[in-house]
Amino acid sequence: MISVRLHLVGSSVLILVSDGDPRPPVRREPDSTATGGRGLLLTEAMAIRWGYYRPKARPGKIVWAEVGVQPTSDSLLEAGEPRPRDHTVGSMLLGRVLTGLDGWE
Repeated sequence: MISVRLHLVGSSVLILVSDGDPRPPVRREPDSTATGGRGLLLTEAMAIRWGYYRPKARPGKIVWAEVGVQPTSDSLLEAGEPRPRDHTVGSMLLGRVLTGLDGWE
């Protein structure tokens, strides 16, 4: 099973993708008709930084990426979008991911 989590961290989105395969992620060079195999190409192109680790609490790996976001205006927030939480909590979360979030479920 693959799971995806997104967290707003200041002006970035932290993306966490977990799966049951313990092997490191491998960048592929798909041909133009392939329907898959572009995940790391896109990650490398868009992410500020990314990595992976193997959690101790369960088998598999978690690939994480930090992607910068810039709203075009405050009108999105004024239109009823949820406001970001306290940035301190986000920074703590990012720190836990960068050092290996062993207990993540």
